[in-house]
Amino acid sequence: MRGFIDLTAIELRRDLNGRWEIGAHGSLRHSWKSSTLDSAYGISVGYEMATNLWLSMGYNFARFRDADFSGSEYRSEGPYVRMRFKFDQQTVKDLLDLD
Repeated sequence: MRGFIDLTAIELRRDLNGRWEIGAHGSLRHSWKSSTLDSAYGISVGYEMATNLWLSMGYNFARFRDADFSGSEYRSEGPYVRMRFKFDQQTVKDLLDLD
């Protein structure tokens, strides 16, 4: 079966102070051939455990399943925990700086 599917998603986070943040996320998946629209959305709270390392807990109120987006299993309906690490050229430079 051939068709066109688009996925639009947004995640917003707001710092509360130097270490804590709150967030909300949502996504819409649209199948053009079958004219279906599925949504997923939830909230989260996060804590910066160390520089560039966050631990977040959240709750998803709705979700959708799609084998093509299997990398986001933590977005299943209900509670979840995830860890994020910022890794970019500045992080590598800071790690290698032995001065």
